Amino acid sequence: MGICVNPFDGSGTLPQLAMQLHDALKRSDLDFYDYLDQIGGDFVVVFNRGDDVRILQDCAATKTVYYANHPAAGVVAASHANLIAQPFGLPAEPRAALVYEDKSYREDPSRYLPGDVTPYTGLFALTSNNELHFTSGTTRRFFPREALPEYQGSMDELAEEIAVILKEQARLLAALGRPIIVATTGGRDSRVSVAAFSDYPDASLFSFFFATTGALSHDVATANVIARRLGQDLKVFNLDDYHDATFQFAFDTTSPRGIWPRATRCYLKEFDPEAIHVRSTVSEIGRLFYGKPAPSKISAEQLAHAYTRTPFFSDPLVTDSIARFMKMSNFAMDQFFNYNAFDMFYWEHRNAKWQNVLCMEAEMATDVFIPFNNRRLIKLFLSVPEKSRLEAELHVLATRLLNPALSDIPYV
Repeated sequence: MGICVNPFDGSGTLPQLAMQLHDALKRSDLDFYDYLDQIGGDFVVVFNRGDDVRILQDCAATKTVYYANHPAAGVVAASHANLIAQPFGLPAEPRAALVYEDKSYREDPSRYLPGDVTPYTGLFALTSNNELHFTSGTTRRFFPREALPEYQGSMDELAEEIAVILKEQARLLAALGRPIIVATTGGRDSRVSVAAFSDYPDASLFSFFFATTGALSHDVATANVIARRLGQDLKVFNLDDYHDATFQFAFDTTSPRGIWPRATRCYLKEFDPEAIHVRSTVSEIGRLFYGKPAPSKISAEQLAHAYTRTPFFSDPLVTDSIARFMKMSNFAMDQFFNYNAFDMFYWEHRNAKWQNVLCMEAEMATDVFIPFNNRRLIKLFLSVPEKSRLEAELHVLATRLLNPALSDIPYV
């Protein structure tokens, strides 16, 4: 369920991908997971082995899955928190209110619920690289399954491999015949996506900002330069224009403790409902987001400090909830082979607790597609030295290969 493609074998529709996954599952679980790693996009897979029904998500769990174990109904799962909380009467989670009421945490520009905290007591969020088993109501980690190999070729060769993958994804998405709207900023991630879709006339560009504060105006200025270089128009939206108290009720029902109601209303008012909204997230997994070298051991206290740089990181609410998250999601050093635990925390916590909420909100208006949201692709970004990752060297090189006209525009 969702929207996804496989740039490695050219499968570009849900029926094709479902059949390929089914055939792989008939061979073995390992073949199934290996094929799953090739699929990029924004999706959920439900499958079974005999009576064991399972559910899992795309690479970074950008398609939300919530679940609960109800005394009468057993294990239930849904795409939205209220689809479970309302019919089963789950009470509001008091820890969620405390998170947003904390004065020091208000200074964090990207606030979200930590660890195992969700808007409702007894409700849990499935996290990436884990699958939910309905019979037992437990989760099991299925990735990583082996050590990450270090790339042996040159950076130019790897960038070319990445560019080919991204270009094939763009081709498969364009073949669906739907309008494509690419979020355009001044960052490196967005530049790669714009370059990958720049050959397709049905792909348009948009950007937004807040006129009252000037926030994101630098992104808009750079996006305008990019659009002019491509000979395209850039749709620019002032999010101050999209506040609406009546809409807020629908937004809160869809996304309790939601993040960006004005952007969501903008998408609803301005985008064709048949459009595909291309978001350039997830690639930060390969950019050493927390800037920390691989630790020899990991603790809830270390991860809490990564969650927020505000003094809120030391609050027992944060450390205790992250400790429960670690247990629930099988987050442990002996599960990661040679992967950096901080990379995995960004991958499985920030993406599956913050970014997927933003994607869910955006999907009130259109489908979402994330070009970087592909395990096999992310492994390539992770396979190079940390210095190259911090400098986003592969992003710069891939942009130059995909569209040289965009490679000399300064980044924000």
